[in-house]
Amino acid sequence: MVTVYGEDCVSDKSVRKWSARFLAGRESLFGNPRPGQANTVITADLIDKMEVLVRSDRRVTLRTLAVKVDASVETL
Repeated sequence: MVTVYGEDCVSDKSVRKWSARFLAGRESLFGNPRPGQANTVITADLIDKMEVLVRSDRRVTLRTLAVKVDASVETL
């Protein structure tokens, strides 16, 4: 492969590893979901709620907003 594609090509070891994974049933190039905190989704509804709350009280804290929209502070 190096002869054809040059030094920047994928190694033979990587090709064999990915080939074995797909033969074993893998269907995606992306990693499998891992345990831990779930992914968060920011929806238009959440954005609208946040906008109304902030416009009604510009001194509102993130902690208060999180409680009112039922989301974590990190999501906001």
